[in-house]
Amino acid sequence: MHPGGSQVEAEAQVNDLNLLTQHFSYLAITSLYLQNHIVAKRGNVDVRGSIVLNPDTYGMGSKNGYYQTAKPPVHKALTDMLSYLQSHSLITADQKAGYESAINNLFPDDADTSFKTYNQAINWIVHAFGPNVTYGPADNIWAGDTTGHTWVHTAVSDAKTIQTHVNAEAKYLLDNGVFSDAAPYKGLNPTFIAFDKYERNTFVKGNHVLANYFYSANDWSTYMQYVSGVSQYISNHVGDNKALPIMLFQTPGGHIPSTSEINWQYGSTAVDYILGDDSVCKQADVGVNNIAKMLNESLDSVYGSDNTGKYSTYLQYLYAPIQHQTYYTVHNGNCIMGGHMAELIQDHVFSVLWGGGSTTSISGPEDDGGYLSNKIKSYMSQPYDLQGNVIPQPYS
Repeated sequence: MHPGGSQVEAEAQVNDLNLLTQHFSYLAITSLYLQNHIVAKRGNVDVRGSIVLNPDTYGMGSKNGYYQTAKPPVHKALTDMLSYLQSHSLITADQKAGYESAINNLFPDDADTSFKTYNQAINWIVHAFGPNVTYGPADNIWAGDTTGHTWVHTAVSDAKTIQTHVNAEAKYLLDNGVFSDAAPYKGLNPTFIAFDKYERNTFVKGNHVLANYFYSANDWSTYMQYVSGVSQYISNHVGDNKALPIMLFQTPGGHIPSTSEINWQYGSTAVDYILGDDSVCKQADVGVNNIAKMLNESLDSVYGSDNTGKYSTYLQYLYAPIQHQTYYTVHNGNCIMGGHMAELIQDHVFSVLWGGGSTTSISGPEDDGGYLSNKIKSYMSQPYDLQGNVIPQPYS
């Protein structure tokens, strides 16, 4: 489900029996397929594909209060889904009877349904049809705040603000049944959570800095404290006290281009911050082409009066001192772009999904000349301690 353009449109989607049945059926078929198709083996472990659920739904719902009056016909949609699956020989009559019994127990009728009921049904479907399939909901950095994600820029060294956002978003996910802490739904929780920073890269060649979305090392630090905080909060409340794994979803795949790159189209700070770039440490990249012109533009007011008072340009903001030195290890002396893979592991991140559908990435249409691919290969060839005790040299 996608949130649509308004609360009315969003709730109409989950309230529509035909759409809801199709949505449930597709998820069940996907779960069945992944369950029955092992793509690799890691020792004795069968590796299957994973599912990322409902991009933007929870971010938009949390930010704008969507779905809170929804009354989705969950029971009817689930039973219609079973009929569809049986009619296409995807389940047997005996299997259908067993699933119907579970549905009647968990979702007995549609008299008092809610957005919470919808999310609990989503969880049941994946567990029922893909019991060995890993999956997680997609949430957003801009969830739960009317300012969007700009709070990240103003929360440097402000643990209270970060914790306030952590508590609000984790509580939203628990209150709406995305994760459940009570029987019988407690055993039907997602395997991980995906967080979407927004795929757009910071620089577009021949244009200006994309304000709001320009992240310094301080911003990335705040972002990571937020997502790891949500993970731990949920884990504490669902009862296992084990951190919930995090996928960084739609992380911008571009980098700050070097002086040798003349065909670049999109640039960002994400790759440099996470994987490291010694030329950025030495401030050698920021003079290439029109990157210098972009970065020397005045810092946008959305970064807050404290930041604009200290840093008049994006370049000064980029090289702002790291404020969270007790949280992050500073690499390469005081280099802010020295690579933070070990810290991501400590923050419970198990996967970084680079880029999006229309920007530089392994999935996007633009080419970065193999930069990101080479960085990833470099890390793959240099083992590091999964507890974060050994920090590898990030530079190829």
